[in-house]
Amino acid sequence: MIISKSILNYPKGTVRLLLEESYKPFHMQFPEYLDDNMRLFFECDSFFYSNPEIANKCSFISEYKNNMVGMCCWDPRNFPTAIIGHNCILPIFRCLGLGKEQMSIALRILKEKGFKAAQVSTGLMEYFIPAQKMYTGVGFNELRRDLIAHVPKLHDDIYYEIVL
Repeated sequence: MIISKSILNYPKGTVRLLLEESYKPFHMQFPEYLDDNMRLFFECDSFFYSNPEIANKCSFISEYKNNMVGMCCWDPRNFPTAIIGHNCILPIFRCLGLGKEQMSIALRILKEKGFKAAQVSTGLMEYFIPAQKMYTGVGFNELRRDLIAHVPKLHDDIYYEIVL
């Protein structure tokens, strides 16, 4: 069973480390995205540790058997719809159902905060099929598919929504 904890229980750099390690298999397959993603991971980490009130309201780190296994965050600015941002599980903890459990915790938190829906997107490349299955497995429904204009080498993105 996953336990959710505040990002602020961990030192600055933890979010970046979780994201880097979680996306390492992707970057091994597609190294051309490494630099851009590393910048985004650093920015995400800096943002949460520079804005502790937002970190506490819009994110958590997951632990499983006393091991840090992943993190999830969301953007609340489209209330009553939350936009799920980074949602990752470290590779060594994948295929244990922890992604579904982590997302279920996030959805429960969002519902408790009064959100009526949540949206998320992921890639359509084969690499992202486990994420697609996880999202539909917790009840998200496909909204649409879009071409990513700013990264033309990636294929389409798929967008999902769930009513809470």
